[in-house]
Amino acid sequence: MNIQIIHDISQDQLVTEAAEKISAAISHAWQEGRDAHVVLTGGRTGLAIAQALDISVYRIRTNAADPAQLAELKLHIWFSDERYVDRSADDRLEKVIESGFVSTAASTVFHAVPSPSEGSLVEVSAQYDAEILGSLGSNRFDGVILSMGEDGHVASCFPGDEKVLTSRLNAVEVTNSPKPPSERTTLTLHRLAQTSQVYIFAIGEVKRTALQQTLKIATRDDGAPADFSAPVALLRQNSPVGQIFIMTDQNVAQ
Repeated sequence: MNIQIIHDISQDQLVTEAAEKISAAISHAWQEGRDAHVVLTGGRTGLAIAQALDISVYRIRTNAADPAQLAELKLHIWFSDERYVDRSADDRLEKVIESGFVSTAASTVFHAVPSPSEGSLVEVSAQYDAEILGSLGSNRFDGVILSMGEDGHVASCFPGDEKVLTSRLNAVEVTNSPKPPSERTTLTLHRLAQTSQVYIFAIGEVKRTALQQTLKIATRDDGAPADFSAPVALLRQNSPVGQIFIMTDQNVAQ
């Protein structure tokens, strides 16, 4: 994967640009007569993206030359990671994202990670892994949107967690997240890399140091050993094709 920085002081503009690109990929999938599969992150960025996609997808469906042709085609939303908490918990990523799809919820399939009532952390992570495999097989996502943390993590793939960072599964359990709660399910870097376009949001001055360090490591092409301090670098190494777009309001050199 190549890495490109997209800089704009307006977070709204960055969200709009990413949503437009993902919407184009969704439209392309539907033109090919297949469902579209997109991975979304959580937080304010995830909600803003969900709201923007909701509007764009609604326009695609209503402005189609033959709307009936798209009626049976779905948009599948997968979650980059999820906290191992009850479905009623306010911090469930699925609740945040689903709230953003107002106009197109009926034609959108939300693939929620199972909750503690449905199994142990290992079991629900394995269930999500199997669901991805059953729905997509070896096919790629149509787009992935992630958010970088202050330590450089994406999804719940944290620096130094070698077991998670190197997993070849689709989804895996996280037992020691530095951010509470400590138990989570995450899509792996290996699976997230299976797409032609990844958008990683690094918004705010607090992300500057992590972003600079990530770019320093991730843009190296010197054959150096895997560096477990920079998940984005490992994400890049997991796919020989595709593009990583770093969406940031910070003016950093690549």
